[in-house]
Amino acid sequence: MNKEKLIPIHPYAYRHKNYENDGEITGTINIKFDNKLEGRNCYEVTYPDGFVDYVPISDVDDDNYKIIRENE
Repeated sequence: MNKEKLIPIHPYAYRHKNYENDGEITGTINIKFDNKLEGRNCYEVTYPDGFVDYVPISDVDDDNYKIIRENE
């Protein structure tokens, strides 16, 4: 099975504590911030300590993050 990790590459991209290279993509979700606005498609990213973050897919498209695929 392949694991996909989300790696921050932009200087202002979010880095979780000491796990900047260990955020595993565990799903996708559409997040709505306001009922009047269209939602944003995001990756759900889970870190080894259980912390979950949501990164807009557009941030990957804009080269703020890259996806690394690893074989288990």
